[in-house]
Amino acid sequence: METLPPFVPALPIHSQQIVPLVLLAVLGACGNGSGPSDSPDSSGDGSASGGGIGVGGAATTTGGSSGSGGSGGSGGSGTPTGAQLQDFLETFTPGTVHEAIPHGVPTGYDWYSKSGNATLVPSNGETVANWWGQIYVDESGVIAPNVRVAVQGVTFLALYADSDAWVMVQTDPVFGGGAWAEDFHSNCDGTAYDVRDEGDGSSWVTAPGCNAHYWPNVGQSEIDESQLRAVVVVGFTRLVLEDPKGQDQRASAAYINGLGADWRIPGGGCPTPPDSDVVVCNGIGGGKFIRVTSEWRTMLMQSMSPDELKALPLPPLAVFQQPDGLYFR
Repeated sequence: METLPPFVPALPIHSQQIVPLVLLAVLGACGNGSGPSDSPDSSGDGSASGGGIGVGGAATTTGGSSGSGGSGGSGGSGTPTGAQLQDFLETFTPGTVHEAIPHGVPTGYDWYSKSGNATLVPSNGETVANWWGQIYVDESGVIAPNVRVAVQGVTFLALYADSDAWVMVQTDPVFGGGAWAEDFHSNCDGTAYDVRDEGDGSSWVTAPGCNAHYWPNVGQSEIDESQLRAVVVVGFTRLVLEDPKGQDQRASAAYINGLGADWRIPGGGCPTPPDSDVVVCNGIGGGKFIRVTSEWRTMLMQSMSPDELKALPLPPLAVFQQPDGLYFR
C-alpha cells in the first residue's frame, strides 16, 4: 500500500503544546505477571547484519557487532516506499517471535517468546493510555558493565474509524521509569534503577534480576477507545558506553529492548492482581524484543495483522526515520 498519510497531533492531557511531526525522545509505561500485555503501573540469534535505507541515497548494510541484525530495509534509493514500510510493519505483527528471550521471564507468560496480541477494546471502561518500554538482558544473563541502552524518539500513534489520518497520542522528551523484578511480581530496590540523560534521549542499565521499565513523563493521554482501529508505538535504541574512556564491551552485550502500550482509567489508576505486589494495567499490546547494538535500530509495537496492513492507511513515514537518518534497521 503506497498511501502514506500525515498524522494529526493530539493534545495530551498533561501537555500544554502540540508537538511537531519530526520528534526527538518520548516514552510510556507498564508490564505484569502475565506480561506487558497486562503491565505494572509506573510499570533471533543476532548473527545477521541489519540493513538500513538511507535518506536520499542507496540502501546501506552495516556489518554490525555481535547481536546486530533483525529487520533490514529492502534496498533501493531515496525515501522508502509504502511497500517497504508495509514489509517492515509485517515483521512486527502481533505474535511475532522475539529476536531473543528475555532473562527471568516465566515460560507461561504470553510474551515470554513472542509479542502479545493487541487489545483495542478496553475491558474496564478505560479512556486514557500510555506507551511503555522495557529493557532486559537475554537468556544468557550477561550484563556488560561498561554498556548502557539508549532510547530516543518514541512516538505513540492511533488510527480512528472516522479518519484516514494517524493521530499522535503521546510524545515527551522526558522519561519516567523504574526497575522491576524480571517477572514483574515486585519492585526492585531503588538503587537498581539507573537512568542517565544523554542530551538527545536517555540511557539505562539493568541490575541482576531486574529490568528497566520506562515510559513518558507526561503520564497518560486521552484516546478515543470507541473509534480505535489501530495503534503504533515506534522508537529507536542503541548501545552507548558507561565510560567513553573505558573498554568498549558493546560487542559482548546481551541487551534487548521492546515497546508497548497500556490502557488506564481516568487519573491513571490500574488494579492490583491477587498474586502481585504491584499495580497492573490492562495492555493494549506489547511488541517483540529486538537486540540492541551499537547502531541505531527501530523498536515497534503495532496492532495490525498482515491483512489489515493491506487494507488500512499506513502510518506516516516520518516517525520511522532513525536518528542516523536511516530507516528500518
